[in-house]
Amino acid sequence: MAETLRDEPERAAVLRSTIANALLNSDVKTAFDVFGSELPDEAFDGVLDQPRRDTWREFDL
Repeated sequence: MAETLRDEPERAAVLRSTIANALLNSDVKTAFDVFGSELPDEAFDGVLDQPRRDTWREFDL
């Protein structure tokens, strides 16, 4: 998404608008609500194509 926002003005405008509309909706409580919205599939092109890191990161529960 960052690459789209940075490098693709037309797609970035659509993405920003969709995210803003989703955030203004009082039913939106999580990131899933935003990404489960009416965004076209193309908005996520390249997002999950990143390679997995070789090591696990530590986190607190």
